[in-house]
Amino acid sequence: MSTQRTKMNPYELKALEKIEDLISEKISIKQKLEKKMSLGNNACLLDDNASIIGLNIWDNQISDLSALKELKNLTQIYLSSNQISDLSALKELKNLTLINLSYNQIKKLPEYILNLNLDIHYKEGYFEGINLYNNPLENPSIEIIKQGNEAIKSYFESLKGEQQPLNEVKVLLVGYGGAGKTSLVKKIFNENIDGNESKTNGIKIRDLNIQTGDKDVLVHFWDFGGQEIMHSTHQFFLSKRSLYVLVLDDRKEDNEEYWLKLIESFGGNSPILIALNKMDENPSFDVNRKFLLEKYKGVKEFIRISCKDGKGINEFNEKLKKHLLNVEILETTWAKSWFNVKEKLQDMTNHYISYEYYKNICENENVKKQEHQKTLVTFLNDLGVIVYFSDLELCDTNVLNPEWVTNAVYKIINSNQLAENKGVLDINSLSEILTIEDCPREKQQYVVNLMKKFELCYEIDKHTVLLPDLLDKQEPEFNFAYDDALRLTIKYDYLPKSVLPRCIVKLNTYIKDKLNWRTGVVLENKPFDSTAIIKADVNDKKIDLYITGRQKREFLSMIRGTFNIIHKKFEKLTVYELIPVPGYEDYTIEYDELIGYELENKKEFFIGKLRKSFDVQFLLNRIVKKEERAKSYHDKEQTKYETQQTQTLNTNITSKVEISIFLASSKELKPEREGIDLLISSMNRSLHKKGIFLNLVMWEEQGHAFNDTRKQEDFNKKMLNCDVVIVLFYKKIGEFTREEFSIAYENLKQGEKPNFLYVYFKKFDYTETSPDDLTTILELQREIESYGQFIKYFKEIDDLKYDLQNQLDIIVNLSPLNIINQIYKKNYEIFTMVEIPFDIIYQVEKIFDAKNGDNNFFKLINDLFYGEAKNNLDLSNALSKIIMDYYYDYKLKKNVQN
Repeated sequence: MSTQRTKMNPYELKALEKIEDLISEKISIKQKLEKKMSLGNNACLLDDNASIIGLNIWDNQISDLSALKELKNLTQIYLSSNQISDLSALKELKNLTLINLSYNQIKKLPEYILNLNLDIHYKEGYFEGINLYNNPLENPSIEIIKQGNEAIKSYFESLKGEQQPLNEVKVLLVGYGGAGKTSLVKKIFNENIDGNESKTNGIKIRDLNIQTGDKDVLVHFWDFGGQEIMHSTHQFFLSKRSLYVLVLDDRKEDNEEYWLKLIESFGGNSPILIALNKMDENPSFDVNRKFLLEKYKGVKEFIRISCKDGKGINEFNEKLKKHLLNVEILETTWAKSWFNVKEKLQDMTNHYISYEYYKNICENENVKKQEHQKTLVTFLNDLGVIVYFSDLELCDTNVLNPEWVTNAVYKIINSNQLAENKGVLDINSLSEILTIEDCPREKQQYVVNLMKKFELCYEIDKHTVLLPDLLDKQEPEFNFAYDDALRLTIKYDYLPKSVLPRCIVKLNTYIKDKLNWRTGVVLENKPFDSTAIIKADVNDKKIDLYITGRQKREFLSMIRGTFNIIHKKFEKLTVYELIPVPGYEDYTIEYDELIGYELENKKEFFIGKLRKSFDVQFLLNRIVKKEERAKSYHDKEQTKYETQQTQTLNTNITSKVEISIFLASSKELKPEREGIDLLISSMNRSLHKKGIFLNLVMWEEQGHAFNDTRKQEDFNKKMLNCDVVIVLFYKKIGEFTREEFSIAYENLKQGEKPNFLYVYFKKFDYTETSPDDLTTILELQREIESYGQFIKYFKEIDDLKYDLQNQLDIIVNLSPLNIINQIYKKNYEIFTMVEIPFDIIYQVEKIFDAKNGDNNFFKLINDLFYGEAKNNLDLSNALSKIIMDYYYDYKLKKNVQN
């Protein structure tokens, strides 16, 4: 048993041993050896009293947390990638500041979790508050969890009365036109098909009650039209926590992955059934099932069917019932009042209603709180009951019938006017395309605004929009110096058809002389004096960029940024940026590969087939400035570094650093004291992840008022044990004597505590105080200034808080712990540059001459900032700048320059 463990109290030790036993039961001896698990050392963080304050037991298949109940001092715990569903053991652990519960089996979040007063998040790789990422949450739903604590609290409040499970599921049928989606829906509804089914335009929605297990489930079948022109519209109705049916036939080869990628991008972890239709026409039609099961985790079943003669339909229905029970949303619980609102909306025959009308329905059904109404409308939108957007120009219209919207869009897209005008739409002509039954005139602009939101079109002028998807397929004639162009290729594992149209919409203000076509565009940036061509090759799954001009690199950077924004809207989209090799345009190298070479100080890379080497920095510098690459690299390193420290609970980095702050003031400044108290609490919420805690000690909290009689030694003890002393003065000086101030200042001057002293005077009208008090104030101000102590004056509380936060931010950034982290951080602000003493320069150089890697580097940094620079603000800031500059160069070049 380690020395640390012998110091633990018996209850904590017993709890720790129980956790180890649980882990031992779940993993094999081989796994334990591979993990080299030792909860007493690597995964257990102790404070100075040998109490467990941090625990890292991620990825151990644990389901029982009862052993944690005794660990009352826990502040951070990492429980990701286990089998946890019950959180009751965390209920009384009031000191927790971070709980990572991602990748577990939590379906129901207990209401008492809110009593821990931590922000709840649903974010991948997030290390603040409580993280519930990738749990099969049903109550509250993931949609509500993502909205944060207020929405979660609102949900629990709504359940105080009668409640019931949702028991509703959305099933989406996708596939190319003519594959048999509508016929399959008819078979599910036990209806006959005539063999001449008309193509589905837009979306058709039908509801059916299906008995499965002991549940009566209301299933909303969404039959999506398969025409390619409508795919960009459909994706905005594709939802997570649904069930997808991909209908394939043998007429289009290799089309299954296009649809599976689309579902994966917008449907999250929703289960997928693949229906192989028309087995009567082509009995041998199949797909590579093993390959698709391994590549796409959402795929659950393959069912061969024939909608024409009914073969396989019974099997399909049984598989559908089976997997309906596994859709996460099924067990979500709602208040009865929420169901009443939903039913009222579903019973309406209107295509749309105003938001005010929706609020009136909520009021009538006793859903009165605005927070509840907002949460419910978002939930209804995710379920597909209504279509709601929070955008200012869209928010007043709630669509009750999605078919109305998609049919209106479909009519516009397929209109003769749009075809004749090559995608240009005159808004004034909409009344010729849409009848009053299709869309009332007062709502036609809403449909256009919706198309803009979907990035289906962009505005040419006030009355005209253009749809890139309907541009002429023919590339126009134009002159362009391809030989002089800077080139970059963006390669995709699958290229969503909406990527290029979205790019054209976003960059439409740069389109040159109307030079755009279905698969490309010419852009001109006059400030950069540069021209760019963007071309998409759907079959080869790539987009080629060509840029010429004076600032072509800067223009490329802007275009790359636009594509990055678009890519983020697609989950699990794999993208590579390829740079052509000079003189050998058929050869390319991946941008990230070159970055790897640079970070390892490799000057050249070698292509075996060519038997030639090429300069790494030459290629990179053509695409991105060296300084920008360094910033990007440091961002990634910072994230990686913080994540590693967080995950491993390294005691050198994550141990809590406490900065004690003594606040002294007269009784008349009570509002200011309370304001500072709130400021410190707010700062602590963001600082806890860095292992820093600001401990505010107020003289009044010790049972005294600042101007009351007190013992001199008591005051000295409280004040002189703190790192920071803040003194507030107003009209009454009280008994904070010149002698006491001298003691604080002399200690500071001699390098003892307090390390920092801040003096504030609140402004007032001199005519409002007595001559004696005014004389005392002025004399004290002159005496304080004679010490060389700077005085700050404030009028409002907010002014005081703003200045004080800036001062505390500086102090926090000077802590040895944070100085280490600052090394990886970009854009560090330099407050002051001073002349650096030779011995400090020697230590800095010693750091960069270190041969033992980053650990030695950090040790020297730690020594340095615990040493000479500790109490010298100007010196510390200047050193931070020097260290940052040296270290960036050290990592990128391994070359130290004086």
